[in-house]
Amino acid sequence: TEFLPDESPVEEDDDVPENGQQEEEEIEDECLHKYQEIFEDTFEEMRLTNDVVEEVRQAFNQFIALQSSRDAAGEAIYSSVFEAAPSMQNLFKTPRSVMALRFMNGIVTI
Repeated sequence: TEFLPDESPVEEDDDVPENGQQEEEEIEDECLHKYQEIFEDTFEEMRLTNDVVEEVRQAFNQFIALQSSRDAAGEAIYSSVFEAAPSMQNLFKTPRSVMALRFMNGIVTI
């Protein structure tokens, strides 16, 4: 899986002065706005601007750098998920350490 740049047309607002930085922020906000709500019935391809993709990569790399290892990073993510939704723990039959490693291997390839 890879993140694809959002190529959908963006509606322009006539009331907003055309300013490169402001226009770029509006496009980015509109791109991210649709991901604020969780849809459980559909699974659509996620399209993000190149800037957002790069920021996510940088943030994730910083997160990994703060951990003692990739395994520890995966374990930290799984711990957070299970703390937020304890009822999910019984859905995973594979040991947490194995799932954390699989998760990290999957994420790193994106």
